[in-house]
Amino acid sequence: MLPMMVTMAVFGSISGPLTRWVSNKAQLLIGAGLGTLSALSLALAHDSRAVVSLTGAVFGVGLGLLYSSMINLIVQSVPMNQTGVASGMNTNIRTIGASIGTAMVSSVVTGHIGPQGLPAESGYTEAFLLLAVASGLAFLVALLVPAGRRKAARETPVALPELTPVEV
Repeated sequence: MLPMMVTMAVFGSISGPLTRWVSNKAQLLIGAGLGTLSALSLALAHDSRAVVSLTGAVFGVGLGLLYSSMINLIVQSVPMNQTGVASGMNTNIRTIGASIGTAMVSSVVTGHIGPQGLPAESGYTEAFLLLAVASGLAFLVALLVPAGRRKAARETPVALPELTPVEV
């Protein structure tokens, strides 16, 4: 988990500056692609700690790029006064998806019990194959995401109507 968390933090942080060379949509596609390849790799080749660590690190790169570019695309695609709502919805949907994904993977892993009463390797393999399929579908959906509109450098912000203070 540590290699995944470190690379996720690093690539999540550099995603913004990286947009000078790689668009947010491209980062979204790269992130989904790396997630798919990592999950497939974990399903098929998980015999050594080094391979699992390296694959986890690559998965973290994918998640870092994916999460950062997704929020950037969302913020660029909504009116300025709706960014808070859009960001909040993104966080809620992501949390719900993570909860459902965790529950599904847990049920697959615990559905394959070995002779000692512990989860069998086949459960983990099947769970990572399921994750690879889900990540592959995410890649296909990411192809449909609009690239986002860039705001002009000298674009004047739209003034919001004056708000009157509420008397208590």
